[in-house]
Amino acid sequence: MTNILVIDDNESVSKLLKKILKEEGYKVDTEVSGRPALKAIKKKGYEVVLLEIKLPDISGLTIIEHIKKID
Repeated sequence: MTNILVIDDNESVSKLLKKILKEEGYKVDTEVSGRPALKAIKKKGYEVVLLEIKLPDISGLTIIEHIKKID
């Protein structure tokens, strides 16, 4: 089963994406900001990350750079 992380500070968007993806058979986690998301990525290792660019603590582009260093 594919593990997906949705990172979006808009809770409504996160809930909707989680619902849709779970209905399609994916395992989905959500985070509302970048720092907790990075911790989750390091801990669980997701196959797919859906990411908002403008987050309250660090930008989505910065998260992408951190993800590249993890792999």
